[in-house]
Amino acid sequence: MGAIKLDAEKFYERKKVDKIKSDIRQRLFQEEETLGIEIPYPPMEVWEDAKISSPEDIWDFSKGRYDHDKAHLYIHIPFCVSVCEYCIFVTAEKKSAVEARRYADLVKKEASLYKDVLKSRRFDSVYFGGGTPTYLRTEDLTDLLKFILDNFNFAEGVEITIECSPDTVNHEKLRTIRNIGANRLSMGVQTFNDTILKILNRRHGGEKSAGRCR
Repeated sequence: MGAIKLDAEKFYERKKVDKIKSDIRQRLFQEEETLGIEIPYPPMEVWEDAKISSPEDIWDFSKGRYDHDKAHLYIHIPFCVSVCEYCIFVTAEKKSAVEARRYADLVKKEASLYKDVLKSRRFDSVYFGGGTPTYLRTEDLTDLLKFILDNFNFAEGVEITIECSPDTVNHEKLRTIRNIGANRLSMGVQTFNDTILKILNRRHGGEKSAGRCR
């Protein structure tokens, strides 16, 4: 996605906050249309056509829709400390650690339903997105990651990505998930400009973001 370039101070003086939000959302939707990004799975435009009542059904359904050989596993963690103003994803803010753990356990339970159906499939990548996956406590996130790696088959050199926010990680947490198997980090910095960060309802500042990126 291309960067949004602007002089923050002049921009803030010239436009109201709600107009800034509108501009950001419009830019995101334009990028989505251009890049062909699909947020939910199966894609929203085929929901009405899908007659799915079992794990086997959804796998057969997806094979009929796509002609590529590669498969990728996406795990959605819908929790955030606070929701960004531009967010268009399924998220919930300020949930307790107990609620987040219960969700992770339910993901494991649902994943178990697909184990046998997908036993012949080797996944080329795993992506933990959100929300903010690192909103989970370290032990809960590593438990979920380990469960996925232990119960599905993956291609050699599989890319395992964890999305995070600068205010939900520290070196110990990152080291722990790295040791379990994560080998790629997607950090939602957005910008290092504190004025824009406040407009976006981001909890961290530019200095903290820069520190986490080192």
